[in-house]
Amino acid sequence: MKCLTNFITKDYSAKPWNRFSQISLIISPKKNLSITMKDHRFNRLTDCAMYLLYHLDDISQFLDKHSSILNEIAILDRDFLEMEVLKPIYAGVAIIGIHITRPFHHIILDPETNYSTLLDVFKQLYLHLTTIKPEFLITKEHVLNFSTRDQYEKSLPKECLVETIIETAEEFRSPVLNIIKLILVKFADGFAHQKGAIFGFGNQKDDDTKSVLKISNLDQDSLNKLNKVQIHNLGKKELLE
Repeated sequence: MKCLTNFITKDYSAKPWNRFSQISLIISPKKNLSITMKDHRFNRLTDCAMYLLYHLDDISQFLDKHSSILNEIAILDRDFLEMEVLKPIYAGVAIIGIHITRPFHHIILDPETNYSTLLDVFKQLYLHLTTIKPEFLITKEHVLNFSTRDQYEKSLPKECLVETIIETAEEFRSPVLNIIKLILVKFADGFAHQKGAIFGFGNQKDDDTKSVLKISNLDQDSLNKLNKVQIHNLGKKELLE
């Protein structure tokens, strides 16, 4: 993913092996929306998969047309583009971004979100992760109600990205469904391991949280007091990353 995105993204346009300017010119009026696989706090993997999927054919066509480009990253990219599994993987990861990570991110960063909200949202999200059928996610419609329709729609990426993701997921439906199923299982296990005991869901809901406050056991008065505290300590710069 890094090789493919770095080849066409503006972030590395000063590098001799980068082809941001040439590809941007060739695909015009379509915009080069590529982003780099950097160490960002939120959604970087799923977002990078979305943008790369949108430009995967652009990269392939460019390299086919310019066969004389033989720098190391171009050679690697040609090999990667021959791997038929790439599109289904990126589509599956992008679907998870649309329906889970981007709405989740929106909820967490909403100033109106408090611990009472999280108690409900986390339990509902875990239920979705463990019960939703992967085929129900191959759509741009709001299907997971851990987020509201408004929250979901505000978290959606550009329409051109959504269309590419859904079209690719339909084209490679069987492998994409397998990838989504695998991710849902891993997400559910990891989510329950990290937050289940604190917020009261999953197999860990009754586990001892030791020095960490067990929010699911708070009485209403204590929860009301906790709701006056911000759920995160992120600054504006970090929120934008």
